Amino acid sequence: MKKIILIGLAIVLIVVLARLVFYSGMLREVSNEFLGQELASWEAPAGPEDLDLDYKRNHLLISSADRRNAGSSSDGIYMVDLSMDGQVIKKIKDDYPGQLYPHGIFVQELDSTTYVWVVNHQETQDYIEKFTYNGKVLTHLASYTDPLIQGANDVCALKEDLFYVTRDHGFAKGWKQKIEDYLILPIAKIIVYNEGRFYKVADGLQYPNGINVSLDQKQLYVAETTGRNVRVYNILDDYSLTQTRKISMKTGVDNIDIDEKGRLWIGCHPKLLAFVAHSRDPANLSPSEIIMIDPNQEYSIKEIFLNEGEGFSGCSSALYYNKTIYAGVVFDPVIWRGIIDI
Repeated sequence: MKKIILIGLAIVLIVVLARLVFYSGMLREVSNEFLGQELASWEAPAGPEDLDLDYKRNHLLISSADRRNAGSSSDGIYMVDLSMDGQVIKKIKDDYPGQLYPHGIFVQELDSTTYVWVVNHQETQDYIEKFTYNGKVLTHLASYTDPLIQGANDVCALKEDLFYVTRDHGFAKGWKQKIEDYLILPIAKIIVYNEGRFYKVADGLQYPNGINVSLDQKQLYVAETTGRNVRVYNILDDYSLTQTRKISMKTGVDNIDIDEKGRLWIGCHPKLLAFVAHSRDPANLSPSEIIMIDPNQEYSIKEIFLNEGEGFSGCSSALYYNKTIYAGVVFDPVIWRGIIDI
């Protein structure tokens, strides 16, 4: 009986390691490829993890947090006016009563008002912050929190007081969360805030990360980082979700941006264990990838950019506007840029 138990444990261990090797991209070969022309990168505040665009003003908004030095004074929301020549990255003034430690952001244009939604990680709990933006300052309107969004990663709003949140882990923190990561357990969730309360609308996900909505607001897109999928949901009349498609990827998908043609632009981590090593030491390079998915072409997948990580490690977001790609990273003080007509 003891021998049978040991054999069983060995088989389980082999299966777990095989899954980790596959899902982490450990065996994938990465080269340097780009379908366009690379531009000079911008020096940025540390950790420009997520990007979005205020189309009305041609302002690129940047969510930055120094994740290797938590609580840095550089943390906040930044702006670049893309209609002006030259690179000028400015921190946007805000009246938030405390220091922002931002993660995912979402820019919403509604009834001529520009709203900026921010995932905000505070020491004791996570919040979703709601601001208005007039091109110069962020005016704080509301803070939302609930036990259901502890572990919030990204946010996507449909109405003035209706938004979806990815909770990237089932466990809030600690060793259980590490086990969840390395066993790639499907226990994370999508949460909605509607009619004054938070509630779950989808579960069984493997590290849901970026979230965004189609231009007609009929589909919700969610990136699963460790699961290496992009899930497509129909948004029903009551704002519940029905999954219609699960797009298998060969990379760890992160944030999702939607361009003016409705295409998905995703910053990706081809080798997730290399990204973990990079998080501990910037000298450890983490390969970067940018993928475009086109719902207008049966969700066709096109690899736009792939790099071993030299000068551009840990790509987390990619935004396409006026034939230019702007890409952010999780840790380093850089925004990568490239030109492509696609």
